[in-house]
Amino acid sequence: MDKRIPKVKIVGGKFRGINISFQPSRSLRPTSNKTRETLFNWLMHDIKNSNCLDMFAGTGALGIEAISRGANSVCFVEKNKKIFNNLSSTLSNLGITDQSKMLNGNSLEICLDREKKDAYDIVFLDPPFGKNIVSNIYRKLVNKDLIHKRTLIYVEVEKNTQIDKDLNEWKLIKHESSSQTRFGLFKMK
Repeated sequence: MDKRIPKVKIVGGKFRGINISFQPSRSLRPTSNKTRETLFNWLMHDIKNSNCLDMFAGTGALGIEAISRGANSVCFVEKNKKIFNNLSSTLSNLGITDQSKMLNGNSLEICLDREKKDAYDIVFLDPPFGKNIVSNIYRKLVNKDLIHKRTLIYVEVEKNTQIDKDLNEWKLIKHESSSQTRFGLFKMK
């Protein structure tokens, strides 16, 4: 039996090359290094000094990559308590708790309950496969004023899912696919 602990590597910025360890879980599907590298190449002119929301944070790789590349702050939302605790330890070990807000709970409910502060500049959405909740999340983000007219939203879904279904007020500006996923970057029309 292989007892190695799985890891994801930060691919750019001040934490480039750092491995993030995590406990294996059926509910955890980290964004691949190649996909993250593509995403952050797309965001290279937008990430610096941004405020980000990492919904369904999991390992935190997307949000940590954002901080590594110059984001001001990231709000991490994770429902699974064990995964949340592991992410909390990772953020502490990296010394970035001052740039991080951690919320343990359901991403949809947290969007509904959150008090309005500042809207996010970049939102990372990598929900569990097969849930078909992306359009519902978009509506909640808009209804709670969690985004503004220039917000960029990254979406990662399983490969056989239409990435822009029911997103009439959004424009898909970049997109690609890998062997298992389809991912894209949206902005308001």
